Amino acid sequence: MAAIGVGDIVASSGGDPGQRWEKVMDVLRQDPLAMDATLSLFSAAMQSYRWDSVLKPFPAWLVNENNEKDIDLLRQIWDRVPSLQELYQCGIDYSRAPENCDTAKLLCWLFNEYHPRLRSCPKSKFSELKKVISTVECTVAPDYMFEVCRRPGGESVTPVASRAEGSECHEKVEHVRPAQDSFAQLCQTHGHFMAYHGSRAENFHSIMHTGLIAHLNKTSLFGYGTYLSTALSMAMNYSPTGVAWRHSQLGSGIGCVAVCSVVDHPQHVKRSSEDVNAAAPSSPASPSTTSTSVSSAAASPAVRSRKRQNVTEDGTETIPDKYIVVSNNDLLQVKYLMFYCQKKQVLPRQAAEPHWIQRVYMQNQFLILMAFYTACLVFLGLLRSWNSG
Repeated sequence: MAAIGVGDIVASSGGDPGQRWEKVMDVLRQDPLAMDATLSLFSAAMQSYRWDSVLKPFPAWLVNENNEKDIDLLRQIWDRVPSLQELYQCGIDYSRAPENCDTAKLLCWLFNEYHPRLRSCPKSKFSELKKVISTVECTVAPDYMFEVCRRPGGESVTPVASRAEGSECHEKVEHVRPAQDSFAQLCQTHGHFMAYHGSRAENFHSIMHTGLIAHLNKTSLFGYGTYLSTALSMAMNYSPTGVAWRHSQLGSGIGCVAVCSVVDHPQHVKRSSEDVNAAAPSSPASPSTTSTSVSSAAASPAVRSRKRQNVTEDGTETIPDKYIVVSNNDLLQVKYLMFYCQKKQVLPRQAAEPHWIQRVYMQNQFLILMAFYTACLVFLGLLRSWNSG
């Protein structure tokens, strides 16, 4: 594969670079924690040995005509991305420097208007969600919580790379997921509920952009589908701590759990009857994607009374309590991401360099003591001679 040089990156830029960079600075000024979280998820996916499957979408201008992705060049560019504090201090001047053209373009691509955005949530949001999901277990609150915000009325897409002119932000669409209004209609028809989904941090870059895909799930203990749970502790078992972005202020390691809205379809959603009955009765209206409040909608009584796919002829349930299996990708939507962070260890400060007098004393301590002892003896001898005279 022929390497894609920095000159190719600059030449393929489309639109006004100043305006695109100003949008990046707006994100940094408005919500630096959310920007940090987005960069950490991208970093985890890029550094993974499974980068080809988890780094989706991939920057289109780093893909050649044969659809080969230049991950080595991407990692070189990523290593030069500065900390958010440095970006904030430089402002618009950062993108104008020739040596920063590649890193600035990568950040403009990552935070363009076609990609979902994260928005920081107050700590009280977790308490609201616990009431909605009817969580009675003793759970650990996340260190940070973010709402996944999509374009109003827009759809979630799975983009594939294109080397067309100006394609760093506008990419071909391979598969289109239902728009927000379509998902809301499904919630109105069947009702919906909230549940947790745990996965490795490296997977959440693609999950945030393309949603949860059933055929990518490796677990099939209770059949085909995406696995969720109403127990946070169960979801956390599948969310090991991964390495964060090296400049991240969130911590040195991150674990991530998604909070999803699930359409309670009787044929494509398997859950135990105990979980269905435990759901709080409410009108089956779908919460808005950009709303800061959490709706506690559950399945309607008509839906509850219908026979579910997980119940056999003799009434035996095939799904244990707290487990949920969704076989249709269109019935799931990620609403929030919860971050559990491993704080950075503060290294003890190195001792100050000793003064030269202290250093000489430590190196010649024995000789100095002997000299002092000899001086004392001489002084006492002189003193006695003076008294006797």
